[in-house]
Amino acid sequence: MKWWRKSAEQGSSPSQDALGNCYKAGSGVPQDWGVAAKWYRKAAEQGYASSQEQLGNAYGYGRGVSQDYVEAAKWYRKAAEQGSTFSMCQLGLYSESGKGMPQNLPEAVRWYRMSAENGYAIAQAALGACYGMGTGVVQDNLQAYIWISISASNGYEIAVGVLDKFAKLLTPLELTVSKAKAMQLIKEIQARRGANP
Repeated sequence: MKWWRKSAEQGSSPSQDALGNCYKAGSGVPQDWGVAAKWYRKAAEQGYASSQEQLGNAYGYGRGVSQDYVEAAKWYRKAAEQGSTFSMCQLGLYSESGKGMPQNLPEAVRWYRMSAENGYAIAQAALGACYGMGTGVVQDNLQAYIWISISASNGYEIAVGVLDKFAKLLTPLELTVSKAKAMQLIKEIQARRGANP
């Protein structure tokens, strides 16, 4: 802890992020969301993606700072621009609900797709749900099944629980085609993640 603090005070963004994590979790120090947010902000302002994501969470949930969805969206966007799939998914949720930004369903789908295509299971399920309900896209049960299936294959419990419901909406031929397409996309996502872990 002593060395992290010393390094953080000298401006090391990884150390600032680590110190923020310690205060958030109460690991080696008393839990203090306000101090955690302070260290995350220092690293986030230097462009450290993990801290940008954590600062987005702090503002989104009002932990250590006043809840502010606009500020949360700002930090999520910065982290998403650096490849944070969690932050991309959060921007999808914010765009879909109108939190911190005007509601924009096609934009929500765009963020969900970006996150989903980079392997984030919750975004894969959200994208499948958008297709299933026609939210921001033309309703398409095949695409819904494909993305829910991919999410389920990544272990997302909610997707596992609704997969059969979506399968029943398809003909046997559509189900076969959807399963093949899902397998193809899974391979593409794995290849992409292998190139950018």
